[in-house]
Amino acid sequence: MKYYITIFILIATNITLFSQFGASISGSTEKFGGIDVYYDAKILRIHIGISAQLNGQKRKVVSEREANYGLSRLNDGDFISAFEIGVSKLISERFTIGGSINIATKKYFTNYRDERFSDGGYSLINRRESIIGGGVNLGYLLSNKFEIFLGFNTIKKLEGGMRFNF
Repeated sequence: MKYYITIFILIATNITLFSQFGASISGSTEKFGGIDVYYDAKILRIHIGISAQLNGQKRKVVSEREANYGLSRLNDGDFISAFEIGVSKLISERFTIGGSINIATKKYFTNYRDERFSDGGYSLINRRESIIGGGVNLGYLLSNKFEIFLGFNTIKKLEGGMRFNF
């Protein structure tokens, strides 16, 4: 009997702990897609996430060209990858407010043709630079499990998404 009680307590505790977590997906006007996970610490939700910009780079991105890679130049561009940390807070029964800091890398690339790759080429990184940004967002709880949000970020510009509370 004590084993059943122990198992029940462990399951009940883990369900309570798990219900304090959530995940978000987002998109932006600057072609970013992002995901994050968060922990609801009652006073604040603490968010950690990543986002990446799809801005014309090929699926195969390299920092150094292999000797047998194609040399036919297609075009140049840049894209950003970011690590994000943030907080959000319930400010009323249905509304949340949040903020984040982005630590990002902007990569400048040249696309080259090479038919051996699935999308017809590869992107060679020419230069990198670090950038820092930040943002704020407002959320609306449609239910205790689902939230939509909209905000502005200095790197991603206008962004929006959905949060799922487990």
